[in-house]
Amino acid sequence: MWRCQHESRHVPRSLHLQRAVSSDGTRLAFFAAWLVVVLCPCNPRWQHVLESTLQVAAAQDGGAVLKALRKTKLPRNRRSPAFSRDPSLEARGCTLGLTEDRCSRAAIMTAATRKRLELTQDLCKACRVADPGFHFTSIQVNLNAQYRMHTDGYDAGPSRMFCCGNFSRGRMWLHTWAGERWTAVDVRERWVAFDGREFHLTEEWEGPERYSLVYFTHPAWQSQLLTSSTLRQLEDLGFPWPTEQDTFELQLPCSNERRPVAEQSLPPALAAWERALPHEW
Repeated sequence: MWRCQHESRHVPRSLHLQRAVSSDGTRLAFFAAWLVVVLCPCNPRWQHVLESTLQVAAAQDGGAVLKALRKTKLPRNRRSPAFSRDPSLEARGCTLGLTEDRCSRAAIMTAATRKRLELTQDLCKACRVADPGFHFTSIQVNLNAQYRMHTDGYDAGPSRMFCCGNFSRGRMWLHTWAGERWTAVDVRERWVAFDGREFHLTEEWEGPERYSLVYFTHPAWQSQLLTSSTLRQLEDLGFPWPTEQDTFELQLPCSNERRPVAEQSLPPALAAWERALPHEW
């Protein structure tokens, strides 16, 4: 049996897959689910199932999003996996939307949201236009933040990512636990769907400006400590609140159990780059 808390993973509820009792069995179950999804595009929810493949939206002009980002000053990015290899380009960023107070565990609106209401509205609108069927509670905004190999914790549902700015390269490398492989994903002015619990990292880029946006559902989206007032404020800002149908159902092993597989399957160049990073930033 798994010894730590599991992370949930979404497949259509109509599949009714049973939870496996071992890592190998679970991987087979997920792969089977992925085959059903890929081979049955008539399923109305197939495009939101992110088992071992990516759904990449059509490339979209990021001009409006970039304009909104450029006129907003972002604080220093304090997330532990984020760093800047260029001393002249400090990693900046913040979370907009829902979060959880670390002391009281109350589901609250982030302080960054209250200070950036117009930006929040603009970014929510951009995602709703690009993917009307996608629901989310929070947005991670990054500027010149390069991420080492990590997972996004315990997101309650799938994510969307969009990048823009004055840069080239800077792809996202995404690992799929079921397939035990890494894929390079071009995220520049593209809306990309992915599962944030999978390990991923940022490729190095050229250029002075790389914004990345990650839209996701916070685990506290239906917390008993989420007040109706907070929910109403977030919905008024443009967050399309999720329902049970938008969240993960099946589970996968916790990230500590999956990390060795992800590390062993890293392409050689990425593995060397990852090993060269300091343990703490």
